[in-house]
Amino acid sequence: KIGFYEYFSDPALAQDIDALKAGMKIHFSDEARSIVRPPSLSAVKYFPAGIVMSIGILLNLPIFWIMTLSELTAVLFYVVMGYYALKHMPVMKEVLFVIMLLPMTLQQCTTINYDAVLMPVSFWMLSYLLHLIYSTKEVGWKQVIPLFISGFVVLLIKPPVFLILLLFFTIDRNRVRLNIGSGFELYSFICG
Repeated sequence: KIGFYEYFSDPALAQDIDALKAGMKIHFSDEARSIVRPPSLSAVKYFPAGIVMSIGILLNLPIFWIMTLSELTAVLFYVVMGYYALKHMPVMKEVLFVIMLLPMTLQQCTTINYDAVLMPVSFWMLSYLLHLIYSTKEVGWKQVIPLFISGFVVLLIKPPVFLILLLFFTIDRNRVRLNIGSGFELYSFICG
């Protein structure tokens, strides 16, 4: 918008520094920065860190503190989701714990990107799904709704990961009670 590529894409071109500075003043002015965008579902990708970042911008904090507080929020979100993922994991908790402590996992989950939401929610969703498969005697709507809310979050961020929810159909159909209305059993209808 400020003509940066016009000036610097061709090194042989004479560059008008005054025009570039004028364009930068317009682009980075307070009026240009104060544009308020309506929230959308894609904001879920940056949920915990994005809220802190927005508050920091509104408070006009220095960028160092905005980024540091946003990353700290991402770390706290990862720790909380990791705690609940390990709490619900019925088998091989140690394996999940080691995966959660791998350097690449820690790097992705403690920075400001969509993986900081996707990975912790996916860990929790998988552990909760395994909890339903192995540890729950009867699965009803009360147990399924949190699973599908987390699945919806994952679907918004990265749709292929949503396919993990297909493991739900490995639950024995005698244990699943998803009644709609009077007597219509949804799970039995889907599974045949």
